[in-house]
Amino acid sequence: MVEGLAEGTEVDFDEAFALQCSIEVSLNYQHLMALCTSFAVTGEATRDSTTILGQNIDWHPDAPVDLLRIRYGNGLERFSLCLSGNSYYHLTSAGMGNCANLT
Repeated sequence: MVEGLAEGTEVDFDEAFALQCSIEVSLNYQHLMALCTSFAVTGEATRDSTTILGQNIDWHPDAPVDLLRIRYGNGLERFSLCLSGNSYYHLTSAGMGNCANLT
């Protein structure tokens, strides 16, 4: 995802990666061991071999949290969870999703 953001904005990958991490690190640096936990399971680990993606969000208690439902003209839909105004976590109708910890 970050590679796509970097390409689309013509920004160096390292810069785009640092920007994606900056808010989480700046708000939670002193508590890095207590950050989010994410998981993904599929195949024999799930009913009907469906994929399950999940995450808890250990975010700063005063940070605003918004859930966006986006419908694109081509029919694709996306849920995006925004933390402090940044769109961090996504799940699309095409079956693609992301969580923290590079899951």
